[in-house]
Amino acid sequence: MLLAGAGDGDEPPRALPKHESISFKEQWTAQARSVGGEDPDPENGDVVCWVNTGSMDIAGLKVKSEAIIGTKLITGVDDLALPVYELVFIRDQRKAKGPKLLVWIFNRLTRKNSSGDDDDDNQNDKEEQSVSSFSRFYTKIINDDEDESSVVFAIDSSLDIAVKFPSLLLKILPVSKEKAEEQGSASVAKTLMNDTGAALQRISDSYRST
Repeated sequence: MLLAGAGDGDEPPRALPKHESISFKEQWTAQARSVGGEDPDPENGDVVCWVNTGSMDIAGLKVKSEAIIGTKLITGVDDLALPVYELVFIRDQRKAKGPKLLVWIFNRLTRKNSSGDDDDDNQNDKEEQSVSSFSRFYTKIINDDEDESSVVFAIDSSLDIAVKFPSLLLKILPVSKEKAEEQGSASVAKTLMNDTGAALQRISDSYRST
């Protein structure tokens, strides 16, 4: 329910088998440490999930992502007495649809060649673009008075996308770099709000029904 977001992906999220989760441990650990998360332990229950996200509108393009997300259930976080789910972005594969020139620019910025594969002569992705995302889902019990209490579900999320614009591409962008950044940030923020809001509503409805 947490990973389904707004539910507009082509396929529902799915948990990967244990051996596949273990194969991502090194990448997962590096990403978790970079965003302040706990080290994963896929040998003992932590699970990697595949998520087909909904589309984002960025500078005239519709961008979809197939993301690999690490999920960890932990206890004893800060002042939270109840368990917490940590969701850590590990990696993804992005696909863009739209005008051919914009798709070409997008593919160059994300180090893809015309066939959609990673450029063989450009394996410095971390220098050109990087993505990090970290979410914590938790529950709080709030005592309204002596006789009643409320259950509150919450998600704290962050998403950071850094892209290095080569000077040549800056000259042929249909909008200014500042405008592209503004449009991209607004689309990412909207998508994040829609997905987290939908997940919270889905969990709340499930809790009420049980």
